[in-house]
Amino acid sequence: MLKIAILILVQLVSLFGTNVSDFALNLYLYNQSKSLFYYSMFTIFIILPELALSPVIGIFVDKYNKKILMLLGHGGAGLCSVIILVFLENGHVYTIFFLLLIALASIFSSLIFLSLNIVISKEIKKESMNKFSSLIQFGFALIFIVAPLASATLLDKLGVKYVFYLDICTFMLALIYISFMKFNKSVYENNTKIRLKNMKSDLTQAWKYLRKNNALFLSLVLFAVINFSMALVSILITPLVLDISNIQTLGRIMSISGIGMLVGAVIMFAFKTKKYFFYMLIMTVLLGLILFLAFLHVNVLLITIGSFLFMLVSSVINTLNYTFWQVEIDDDLKGRLFGLRNSIMAFSLILGYSLSSFISDVVMPSVLKYLPFLNEILGTFKPAIKLSFIFDACILVGLALIIAFKARKYKNA
Repeated sequence: MLKIAILILVQLVSLFGTNVSDFALNLYLYNQSKSLFYYSMFTIFIILPELALSPVIGIFVDKYNKKILMLLGHGGAGLCSVIILVFLENGHVYTIFFLLLIALASIFSSLIFLSLNIVISKEIKKESMNKFSSLIQFGFALIFIVAPLASATLLDKLGVKYVFYLDICTFMLALIYISFMKFNKSVYENNTKIRLKNMKSDLTQAWKYLRKNNALFLSLVLFAVINFSMALVSILITPLVLDISNIQTLGRIMSISGIGMLVGAVIMFAFKTKKYFFYMLIMTVLLGLILFLAFLHVNVLLITIGSFLFMLVSSVINTLNYTFWQVEIDDDLKGRLFGLRNSIMAFSLILGYSLSSFISDVVMPSVLKYLPFLNEILGTFKPAIKLSFIFDACILVGLALIIAFKARKYKNA
């Protein structure tokens, strides 16, 4: 178990390096081009490959040597960073080319983490899975807090090239550790019968398994809606804060919300349960209740408390969902199903980011126009954004209750 804990730590260090370099490169390209279009496209180029290709990558992860695939993933993503560094060292900045390399690196990263999911499931007993899921969530939360600050500091003090030196070093650390690591024999198994014409049937098999396992399917629907909500909240909270205070306050609130993620991971490390699905539903209702705080008079303190609690509960849900999937899914289908999960999560995030302004700027003002009594309840300060949060809360609570009713008859729920 210690070797897997170290493996997860090494992967998180590598992910930290990737996040630092991505953040720095995005800022650097914006400063060079002064184009908000390229700045906004950066995240899209990271998410879209995962959306489109994760299920296909999952087929290879299910059927090939996971150690080799993890090494290939780190090597490929590291090579993308090396190529970007070479161009930067020579003073060449090609924005579109860099975005394509970032997209390619994202594909290699999917290969790494889909393989890691299976390695963890084969090396760790089910009763210990919750602790390792919490460890992963804790690492994600720490990266969420530290990476932007570290990236901005390194970019300001040393320049973008040295950020990529750091990123390449973290990839090398992962490559070295995985190269010398010995895994369970099943991790090395190969099935070389993958054919392009069989990919459709492989994906169909995974989808049928998911639809047959009703609780698993319902948890995916629930988690996708929660991801949409997180994207919506992360976008709409910015204008809410900036109309009350300033960008420094926004930064502090984001840091405190990151601490909420850490606290959620710590809670789940100590929390023991086998009722993962049940507690996911409870936490989803709680998440909705937190958003109902929008009914109150909005101020910095309320937003800070709400953001902290929202991210804490989201962290708990993430850990419960990941553990539930690890425990429930057959090992020979995990790559495809986690790939499908990643794809749907990426789609829900993009949908949330894309629709947030439409919901707050178009849909909710129309609702307020036809239901003027809501203006009296919500007040004059940003009623459309507040109503967006309340609408989101209603969806979360309503969906959780509907799923709870449907899931009563399923044994694995």
